[in-house]
Amino acid sequence: TNADFLLSFNKEVSQDVSLAISVGGNAMRRRYNLSDVSAPQLTVPGIYSLNNSRVALDYYSFDSEKRINSLYSFAQIGFRDYLFLELTARNDWSSTLPSNNWSYFYPSASLSAIVSDIFDITTGPLSFAKVRVGVAAVGNDTDPYQLISTYRALTPAQGLPTYSESDVIQNFNLKPEQSQSFEAGAELRFLGDRIGVDFTYYQTRSENQIL
Repeated sequence: TNADFLLSFNKEVSQDVSLAISVGGNAMRRRYNLSDVSAPQLTVPGIYSLNNSRVALDYYSFDSEKRINSLYSFAQIGFRDYLFLELTARNDWSSTLPSNNWSYFYPSASLSAIVSDIFDITTGPLSFAKVRVGVAAVGNDTDPYQLISTYRALTPAQGLPTYSESDVIQNFNLKPEQSQSFEAGAELRFLGDRIGVDFTYYQTRSENQIL
């Protein structure tokens, strides 16, 4: 279940400068329920019914819930339709992380320029040229029940419910995963847009990865 809101503002500040700003938020709720009952062996072959089990039925159930609240913003400043600056910012609060680390912020900034318009290139083989550069950060959380061990309901033994603890040692001091990236590129078109080349270089560094 997602609930969103978004407020947007667009304005021509002057004959040369345009401005677009958006501010929004999201509240996400995810609930997962699983109940599984199976017959390991059949008394009469070919009759697929729980009443036809030759041995005790297997039971398994799992419930989880996850919540993320987010606030985000976006801004674009344009100059004469050939120079653009874009800025974004987002903050998430995740229920799957420890209370002292459940908030994580990640921004981005990018600058692009249409070089062919800046220098008014109208003749020659080059018909369009655009360059761009940007830096960005991305945050990430984890799945439910990764902080402390929980019990799983298993097949009853002699009519009594049984539970099993996870065989994975959980980490109560998890931090949100953070990735920082740098990107630069160029887009070139020649001979009236008949031939095009798009080049991109990027590098990403991740910290506190949750594996």
